[in-house]
Amino acid sequence: MANEQVVEDLNLHVVPAVQTSYHKKLKSTHAFIGDVILFKRKGFLIQGVVVSYRPESVIVEIDIKDAKKIGIENNITIVNHKNYELK
Repeated sequence: MANEQVVEDLNLHVVPAVQTSYHKKLKSTHAFIGDVILFKRKGFLIQGVVVSYRPESVIVEIDIKDAKKIGIENNITIVNHKNYELK
């Protein structure tokens, strides 16, 4: 199928999916794997790369220096779709 793309399902398995007009509409407001986003955490503006997509949030990889600034032990964090913007 020409319009197929690979996306992750909720169990972290890779499955093919047909791109729909609904998916295209979401893409303008939601980040997907590989997208760069900006979000605020503890008064800092943080930039990160989306590494996983979930229905209500994205899992983001941030710079280790930013992680230390906001007081987390590693450089992976979860950001709700309502709390970021696409860069």
